[in-house]
Amino acid sequence: MVNAQELEKQNPALIGGDLSGGTMDLLGSIKRPRISLDPWYLQSKGLYLISSAAPPGPSVHGMGGFLGAKAMLKREFGIRDWKSAK
Repeated sequence: MVNAQELEKQNPALIGGDLSGGTMDLLGSIKRPRISLDPWYLQSKGLYLISSAAPPGPSVHGMGGFLGAKAMLKREFGIRDWKSAK
């Protein structure tokens, strides 16, 4: 069994042993990973963050990946409605 302090020693990103990337309050949800209208785009062509560190935040729902993929389709290919894209 590993406690929170040991988790943080193994991986400094797990502050206090927190597996979800930090406090998920209103400010935390706005600034993950940076303040932007397109927080999934990492300001380098073709590079996107689709993880629990991106909005809407940590959980087991896959929405970070879904929203990141939608942002990528829009920015890289001009596809706004992915359901009707052919």
